[in-house]
Amino acid sequence: NDRLVDRDEAVRLLVLSTLAAQNILLFGPPGTAKSAVSRLLNKFIFDCAEDQGGRYFESQFHPSTTVEDIFGPMSLKDLENGRLKRNVESMLPYASIAFLDEAFKAQASLLSCLLSTLNERVFKNGDQLLTDLPLVTAIVASNEVPRDAGAGALFDRLLIRAFVDYVSAEDSVNSKGQLTNPQNDVMNSIFTPHEKEVKPRLSLSDFQAFRKMAKKLMRYPADKDVANPKKPPVPPVVEIFTQTKQRRRGDTWLRTLEREFVLFTKE
Repeated sequence: NDRLVDRDEAVRLLVLSTLAAQNILLFGPPGTAKSAVSRLLNKFIFDCAEDQGGRYFESQFHPSTTVEDIFGPMSLKDLENGRLKRNVESMLPYASIAFLDEAFKAQASLLSCLLSTLNERVFKNGDQLLTDLPLVTAIVASNEVPRDAGAGALFDRLLIRAFVDYVSAEDSVNSKGQLTNPQNDVMNSIFTPHEKEVKPRLSLSDFQAFRKMAKKLMRYPADKDVANPKKPPVPPVVEIFTQTKQRRRGDTWLRTLEREFVLFTKE
């Protein structure tokens, strides 16, 4: 985090998405270090470093991006045997961390493949269904609001969403507890980027251990009703969901909340 200016929240949410094994959207105008933050996360994880096998996938999307660019080309050997199968090694299905820049610009055929990969962690490769894909988190960066139905469906699969704006001109407290002005730091060249290589600090197995620990602690996050001790406790997330559903019934935002509710409560 010391390598970035005014990006504390984006860093925290990226780590949270990796810890929770959920996808994240970094939304904001161009030039706000969305790509830099995502690549920095990759470098901090042993399993994703290039010298450790490079289980990291990155691609920039545009209207002409094809399924082959993301999921690999057709296997010529399988084509000779009359089978349709892709060479998915080193592509998205084998990645643990994926950075998908401007993914909302993808074609409808590519978006449909992305949905099952990001949400269910499965990919149909010819007559073979690849399940339990190693994907921990997919980071989608965009500076445009999704407008069509396909892009909206992809947006729905991104549980964590962060707005990354330009560097603030207001005084704030940095990660070290010091009062600073991010914009002045940049303009006055007080902030000097680190030139040393980033050394990995954690592995994906560490994140998995933290995830199991959190699930164990939060398995029954409910307080008993003091007035009625025999009444089964209601987890706070269920109570919040019920109250919100009553207030926002019929709202399109509610459908997203229902998907998030399932993700929060599943074992």
